[in-house]
Amino acid sequence: MARQPAAGARDRILDVASRLFLEHGVHPVGLQQIIDECGCGKNLLYTHFASKDELVVAYLRRCRREWEAIIGQAIQQAGDSPAGQLVAVVRAVGGQVCDPGYRSSAARTRSPAPSPSPRRPSGPRRPSAQAASALTGSAEAAAFGPEPSLTTPITALGGTGEGQTTNYREQL
Repeated sequence: MARQPAAGARDRILDVASRLFLEHGVHPVGLQQIIDECGCGKNLLYTHFASKDELVVAYLRRCRREWEAIIGQAIQQAGDSPAGQLVAVVRAVGGQVCDPGYRSSAARTRSPAPSPSPRRPSGPRRPSAQAASALTGSAEAAAFGPEPSLTTPITALGGTGEGQTTNYREQL
């Protein structure tokens, strides 16, 4: 009689792979590294995931389900008002990306490239709390305020994460 994998082995492998993918990117992490970190054998990993591609797909699906739950909860708590739902979604996303534990994009496939400039750090940039607050304020204004006109200045998040006001009417 063949041995059956322990219950939860697939989730344990996916947990380890997720952590490594977030820390190092998808491309640099090999299956052997996942096996070593997880403490499982190759046969167990290949029983649950036929290839690295299959493991990455499972990882991305998990990330999507997590984001769907966050956004769905925000919409549900906001009630029936579409404007309130928009603001709730922006707040939920802003709260996630400004959290110290947030690790950029799930789809990041490689380690950050070396910085071309000593003034600019390498790696994914994180939005500041000020940028998240400005974005939430913009969403609230768009949802609850008057209709914008072509002469209404639009706040854009600039490279520094600070709000920069631009009158796009002047550029038309």
